Formats: sequence, structure tokens, C-alpha cells
Amino acid sequence: MKRVDELDLLKDTVTMSSTDHGEYLGDHGLVEKWQSGLSETLMREPLIIGGAGLLEGKTVAAMTEMVDLVPTILEMSGIGEHFPHDGESWIPVLVGDAQKHKTYAFSEGGFLTSEEPLLEQAPYPYDIKAGLQHEDTSLVGKAMSLRNERWAYIFPQGRWWINWKGTYYTGS
Repeated sequence: MKRVDELDLLKDTVTMSSTDHGEYLGDHGLVEKWQSGLSETLMREPLIIGGAGLLEGKTVAAMTEMVDLVPTILEMSGIGEHFPHDGESWIPVLVGDAQKHKTYAFSEGGFLTSEEPLLEQAPYPYDIKAGLQHEDTSLVGKAMSLRNERWAYIFPQGRWWINWKGTYYTGS
């Protein structure tokens, strides 16, 4: 950023910082994630965006998806969208008064049981976890979720609805 400032480009620069997933850090008694984990603890991840044209200190709690990142960057850069995609720009909530972005968000993780060769091979201390995944691929089987602000439907590792306060409801 120092070099960007030295080149007098800071006023035209937007920076973004994020992660690919959250962490359990003791939530649900867990400290390590599985590839098929889709709890809010893993899905709700930080995204920090700052720079040209954005309000300083604004916090947005709107539901978004990473598929929305590309259309947002294209709109911010003025390039425009020239190809079909499923994302929606975050600009209305970043610079406008919109409080909501999407009603639902989709997530997926895990592997097909036929993808066992793709599972991690890990050194100590993760070797035990990695070994379990190879012995029983259903532990990291493909899972998908559809969530709104209050609920998540997670399929197929089990069929359950999870209230964000941590209450699990089972049934069909």
C-alpha cells in the first residue's frame, strides 16, 4: 500500500481482505473443520473492503455469497459485466442505503465418495484426521446448504434445520 500511495493511486484503489472459511475455535466442542462442515461458524466469514468511493467505518451485515465478488469488482472498476454469471454486485449495500442483499445463500463443501484420492494426506498432528477421511469418505461427503438470516437447511449429511442460536430441529 505504501507504493500505491507513493504513485498517488490510493485515491483510486479499493482493497479487499477475506478468508476462505471461518474457524470453530471451540464452537460445538470442535477446533478443526471438516471439508463438509457448513455451520454458520464456518460459513460466516469476515470480508473487509475499503478505499475509493466507500464510506469509512461502515459495517454491513447483509447476507452475501463469494459468487458476488466478481460482479462487485467489475462494477467498482467500471469494466462492466460481459459474461453470464450467477453473482450480484454488492454495490447497493456498500455505497447505498440497502440493508439486504440476498434472501438466501448457497454453500457447498466436501467430496464425492469417488473422490477419495483427492482427500488430504497430512503430516502429524493432522495425520489421524486425514486417515479417518480415507477410511470413511462419508465423513467428508458432499454437503450443501441453503440458508437465510435465521435458518440453514443442510443436505445430505443428514437433514436438519439449524436455528442460528444453536437449536437443532430434526425431521423430514
